Amino acid sequence: MKFIIWGAGVRGRRVRYFLEDRAVAYIDANTTMQGKEKDGLPILSFEDYIAERDGRYQDAWIIISPRSTNFIESIVRTLDAHGVIRYFHLQDAIASYYEYDFEQMLAQIDREFAREEEVGLFGLDSFHADLYGRLSAIGRHPVLWIPEDAWHQDAKRREELPDWDIRCLKETGGVHILDDAGLLSQLTNTYATPEIEKFHNMYEGRRCFVVATGPSLRMEDLETLQEHHELCISMNGIFHCFDQVKWRPDFFVMTDWLLVRYQEIIDEMDVPYKLISDSNLDFWKRQHPENVIRMHVIYGHSMEARDCFSDDFVKGCYGNFNVTNACLQLAAYLGCKEIYLLGVDFSQLAGKKGRNSHFSKDYDNEMKDEDFSHFYTDEQMQKFMQKGYEAARRYADAHPPLKIYNATRGGYLEVFERVDFDSLF
Repeated sequence: MKFIIWGAGVRGRRVRYFLEDRAVAYIDANTTMQGKEKDGLPILSFEDYIAERDGRYQDAWIIISPRSTNFIESIVRTLDAHGVIRYFHLQDAIASYYEYDFEQMLAQIDREFAREEEVGLFGLDSFHADLYGRLSAIGRHPVLWIPEDAWHQDAKRREELPDWDIRCLKETGGVHILDDAGLLSQLTNTYATPEIEKFHNMYEGRRCFVVATGPSLRMEDLETLQEHHELCISMNGIFHCFDQVKWRPDFFVMTDWLLVRYQEIIDEMDVPYKLISDSNLDFWKRQHPENVIRMHVIYGHSMEARDCFSDDFVKGCYGNFNVTNACLQLAAYLGCKEIYLLGVDFSQLAGKKGRNSHFSKDYDNEMKDEDFSHFYTDEQMQKFMQKGYEAARRYADAHPPLKIYNATRGGYLEVFERVDFDSLF
């Protein structure tokens, strides 16, 4: 099966990387990109695709990669209006779509189904459609099971796959299916990061400060942390203060693909450990020092559930729209039992309203062009981040003696118990 990826942004490019030569083109509404190439694929306008859909692209299925509901609905309306049936929503696929080592995964599936004549897959989505083709290519007999409540809804798309073994699943008894939960539980280790294992309980029982970059952050507070040799985790543009203080965090975390422009600064940063998300493929195309460690950030599931907290940082942490939340997950993995938030004003979007959203004006100015407003409203972003913090609070409550406190001077985050920073020393 061949695929056209609608959206040549970050999500689309990750899917393209995963699909390899099964991806044949991008579609993108950005007129400045149309007619060019990215990752060896042509970037089409929708009109270009329509002109060729009965020619070179007649067998290709479209994967709608944007995550904005408004974008998705607009694309679907356009496809439906032109009678295009062959498309999938990326949001319908499993949480970690495009993040597997497929060669290893196929080998594991082959072993698990060694005594089965058929390999059962659950649901007609882009991931299972691609997996169906891969299994067929290695001589296995995949069966695509569609639940009864979706059988009629998928009727037209099923007609586009006449050679596939597709069956209606009325009840699961007696049917061996490698479903989403099975894939995630059995195959997550294909993208685990063994280098991170050394951090597990490295600081068992220690207290830790997660230092964010809100406008309330004071340089004298950082010097206090330095003076008392406190364990610290920080993030993103914290390096904007390095010319003002001797303090350095013990761990630096970055989950945002937009910040890849800082890769030289990251490499040279005088910090013992730098954990950088795998969300930007370009960052990992170059060599980095040994203390720059790749970590897996789970975006798909956190975008949907928005209520996740990982207890195994080796296998990944949840993005939850917020690098601070990732730092909390790391602190818990390190074995820390008292975690203090500092500089978490919970007003990241305030800069759009003419106010500072970071401690550094330079950092604020650099971030002004990183605007998520075309994806989500300010209220939605705050709500998503709030849910991430609430997940952290529930995790801590369920794992005593772990406690998370908010030592920020002011701000709007009230999920955690407040403490006075100066009283901690």
